[in-house]
Amino acid sequence: IRFLFDRDDPKGQWRFDDSPMMLLTDAQTVHYTHRLCATAETELAPYSELQIAHGLHFVFDSNCIYAYALRDGEVEIELKLKAIAAMATLFRDCLNARCTPGSKLDQVCFHFWDETPLSWCERNPHKEKIYAAVADVMRQCLNLSTVCCVESALHGLGHLRSSYPEAAGIVRHFLNTTQRTDPNLLRYAEAAERGMVQ
Repeated sequence: IRFLFDRDDPKGQWRFDDSPMMLLTDAQTVHYTHRLCATAETELAPYSELQIAHGLHFVFDSNCIYAYALRDGEVEIELKLKAIAAMATLFRDCLNARCTPGSKLDQVCFHFWDETPLSWCERNPHKEKIYAAVADVMRQCLNLSTVCCVESALHGLGHLRSSYPEAAGIVRHFLNTTQRTDPNLLRYAEAAERGMVQ
């Protein structure tokens, strides 16, 4: 946690320099990712929005090595699915409470499913299980109170639709049952149902 978040670097440049990284096995990476997500509410409480944004970007972005352990690592699929499922806790207990509209953390939240390699698993033998787990996290996020978390889920489901058609049904259920009235959000959900999100 300290390695990823306890940094006084407003631009997050440490993510791209040549400083030493933690050398973790795939199994360790999956384990620590699960712990991070499951305990984010308390473990990340001391850190600013910006520190959280940079740290989460480093863990989950497809340009960094850690994110691939959840998809392609030599780890039992059940452990990977457990870590993916914990992302719902990350969104519910941390991002839903901490995201400020227009902030860097808000941007990381919205583009979360764009950046993670978990959104494209076509070459993975467990792709259906991974897609189902990812879609379930997104489904849970549709019920959160913060708009950026809902938009993030819709964004992710819109992209997932081409590989996992069940994603469209999740969005349709949201449209049929939501109490939200924001016309822009509802239009975005309709676009997500069709797979037409950017």
